[in-house]
Amino acid sequence: MTVSLVGDNTKKRLIAVGNNEVWYEDLSVGAGEWAELDTSSGAIDTSDRLAVFEAYGKVFVVNGAILKVADFQNTKIATANIGANPPDRGNILTAAGGAVMVVDYITSLSGACTIYGWRTTEATFGAEGVTGTDNDGNAISFTTSGVETAPSLSVSRCTGLAR
Repeated sequence: MTVSLVGDNTKKRLIAVGNNEVWYEDLSVGAGEWAELDTSSGAIDTSDRLAVFEAYGKVFVVNGAILKVADFQNTKIATANIGANPPDRGNILTAAGGAVMVVDYITSLSGACTIYGWRTTEATFGAEGVTGTDNDGNAISFTTSGVETAPSLSVSRCTGLAR
């Protein structure tokens, strides 16, 4: 199977942190246009010790006991139930509408979870069935409960990275 990545995979954005908020340059609107990360207001405390750094197309925020990540690199899909066979890092998922992505990481190995990965097609994910095969050859099957197009500041504890 041949996998070709669509477009430029590197997304660089300016980030500003202050007054308990995190803002980023929203390139989907245009250069110089700023948007607040949708869960950042009140989620961080800039009066506490704060470290912000970037790696792998993501921004990591360490703010006292608060650990967050904003992922600008990956497509983000959500499911209410990941099923019996959660995807592993590197698995290829295909949506009923034709969207395809390579899994980077997931937030839970059971129940509701969010899956992050590189979309390899122009087609986008919607609320639809998704299939694939995990590293053990087991069939992956679940229905997405939604797609988040804008980046958000979410908990940085990720499951499945070491699977």
